[in-house]
Amino acid sequence: MNVEERMELRMERMMGSIEAHDKQIEDLIVAAVKQQESIQQLQESLKLLGKPWQAYLSTIDPRQ
Repeated sequence: MNVEERMELRMERMMGSIEAHDKQIEDLIVAAVKQQESIQQLQESLKLLGKPWQAYLSTIDPRQ
């Protein structure tokens, strides 16, 4: 295998690695967006439940 072929092979591997990392980043962004949507839905639900629920939540110690 000559130098040019090795360089080409090395570039293909690097591009594959970059594409794999890009896919991981994209997956993380999608997961973060979905999580944010879930948080917003939960916040809306808590608003609908109103003051009694908020009062109850304030009594819970998150360190337990």
